Amino acid sequence: MIDPMEELHRFISEDDLSDDNVVFELSTPSTNWGQLAIDLPDAWQHTKGEGIMVAVIDTGGPNHIDINDNIFQRLDVTGDGPEDKAGHGCIIGEDLIWTSNNGYITIEDFYKQTDYEQLLIDIGKNSEIKSVNNQSIFTIGYIDEKFNKCKIQAIHKLVYKGDIYKISTENSHVTLTPWHPVYKKSDGVIKVSADTLEIGDFIICEENEEILFNKIISIEKSHYDGVLYDLTVDSSTNYLSNNILVSNTHVSGIIAALENNIGITGIAPKCKLITIKILDNRGIGSFSNMAKGLELCKGLNVDIINMSLGTPTEPPIEIHNIIKQLTDKGIIIIAAGGNNPNEPVNYPAAYNEVIAVAPIDENKNVAGFASVGPKIALAAPGVDIYSLYLNNGYKTMSGSSQAAPFFSGICALILAYDRKSKNLSIKSYQDILKILDTLCDEKTSDHLSGRLKGCNFGIPNFSNYMPWKNI
Repeated sequence: MIDPMEELHRFISEDDLSDDNVVFELSTPSTNWGQLAIDLPDAWQHTKGEGIMVAVIDTGGPNHIDINDNIFQRLDVTGDGPEDKAGHGCIIGEDLIWTSNNGYITIEDFYKQTDYEQLLIDIGKNSEIKSVNNQSIFTIGYIDEKFNKCKIQAIHKLVYKGDIYKISTENSHVTLTPWHPVYKKSDGVIKVSADTLEIGDFIICEENEEILFNKIISIEKSHYDGVLYDLTVDSSTNYLSNNILVSNTHVSGIIAALENNIGITGIAPKCKLITIKILDNRGIGSFSNMAKGLELCKGLNVDIINMSLGTPTEPPIEIHNIIKQLTDKGIIIIAAGGNNPNEPVNYPAAYNEVIAVAPIDENKNVAGFASVGPKIALAAPGVDIYSLYLNNGYKTMSGSSQAAPFFSGICALILAYDRKSKNLSIKSYQDILKILDTLCDEKTSDHLSGRLKGCNFGIPNFSNYMPWKNI
């Protein structure tokens, strides 16, 4: 029986828990020192992680301009409610959208009539996502201060019980969940949630392909018990519903931050993420939530699972059994080794089927706060790493929680190239471990042997990757 009270913790260095840390903006691209340490530019000549799906089991997906479009789905097992409240939204089924296949159509009919390439179902949240990325269906989005056709990547359906807001202008109306962002005129254009709008505000609308700022004349709040819908739109973060511009539902930063000429770029900027929230807002969770999060991964068609969390206490056998079932399906699981040098490697990283990662600094020394031991498979950059933070900010952070996703991004690149080249030689975590034997520098393995005694590998470096070394 799983003890629901046993606590799991996210592994961030204690130094990074202080309020004194600077949260900053990055308006121009910035490169983590760790990306150069693993010779990432060499890897990007061959792949950027296309076609790979990574499940991030953690505190949930950030609502951040530099990652949103790479998050394909957000799931939650904590009971705090859908992570959508951080910035996603939905509209009711009768609201109209324009599509290149159907012209004007209600979003509910569009969902029912459209075939899908992949269907993701979250039974716990009564939600579905139809992936339609390869069908070249377009809608209208707002890009570079004008309306353009944008490809629809996915259609979302969510059973919902709660408040909704009917926002009416002189020419139209749209019905939204409270947290659904819309575009308001206020010293420029800003994105705000529907529940903050007031009568008299001006919001972006469209008429004859021209931009209008229409005045809100009424706001009706009511209770709703039914089905909601939304879109994920490529090249845009919005679309038109009833000719009113609303934000789309976006599809964690070190793995897959967007290559968009701002902020940071993730290790594998073309991979997609599914975030699964099993830790609460304090970064604390339980074995029962870990089991639920891992169980979800069985039906999500993921390639890699990243877990920047753990505990020194060995979990119940049920957790280990689920992990073995996942790795038997060929899913690669990567976890943070821990942040206490006086403790052995934490679980789930300590399982043989999980690849455990320890953090290093810019001088390739193992971090003083790292948990170490023979269970550590390799070391990756994890000290003073630029990371996404709240309110579209960035923060320098340290911990094995930073090192684990660094390696998850590396694995995404290796898997993507293996499939792109049609080698198809990677079918299990054991195959990844074999690649590490050549990918990691021998010199770094010797360098790390002091603190990481018994560590099988050193620090990955893509200049050693044999499949493209002689290209």
